[in-house]
Amino acid sequence: MLRLLLDENLPDWISETLRQKGLDAVDIREIGGSGLSDEEVYNRAQSEKRHIVSSNFKQFGNPILFPPSKHTGIVVLRLPKCSTHTMASRLIDFLSNA
Repeated sequence: MLRLLLDENLPDWISETLRQKGLDAVDIREIGGSGLSDEEVYNRAQSEKRHIVSSNFKQFGNPILFPPSKHTGIVVLRLPKCSTHTMASRLIDFLSNA
């Protein structure tokens, strides 16, 4: 089962919606992680064996900063010109079928 850690740049209601669909999803804000640096979010995800879900392409999409062979997994959303609701819906559909 996918264990997900959602970054705070995503709407906070996504984690609850994913849980309702049977996924193990936690928003970083739910566990006192609001305001953490990207490195701290990364370390938290690795210690809990969770995949990071973020829209922060500049950081989490950088394989030099976060080499794929060194982490559990990172999902970076890059959906230009769409609303937050559309982005969230696409993420929920994608993860529900993963």
